[in-house]
Amino acid sequence: MKTASSALIAFLEAARSAPDSAIAFADCFTFTLPTGLILTYTNVDQPVAYNGAVFAANGPLVHGLKYRCAVGLEVDKQQITIAARCSLLLSATARSTAASSSATASS
Repeated sequence: MKTASSALIAFLEAARSAPDSAIAFADCFTFTLPTGLILTYTNVDQPVAYNGAVFAANGPLVHGLKYRCAVGLEVDKQQITIAARCSLLLSATARSTAASSSATASS
């Protein structure tokens, strides 16, 4: 079992004492492109500021991510699907750059 921080324990105790209180969480994703560009997205409907970055709420859809917590040296496998939202438009330049990046990454 991992040790929880005192801040997390205090937060959970406060939530437990008020049973109708809402606890929200968000998945935050950081993508680093071969060009060095860093993109940060979240799966919630509003931007999230965390650890010095703002995670945009209008990014790609990520599906299949599983949570697992272990102590020690263990290797975990994850298989995820990343898909564009219907509202996401790419310019011709961005599309050709993305195609070049994916071709380079797959070879």
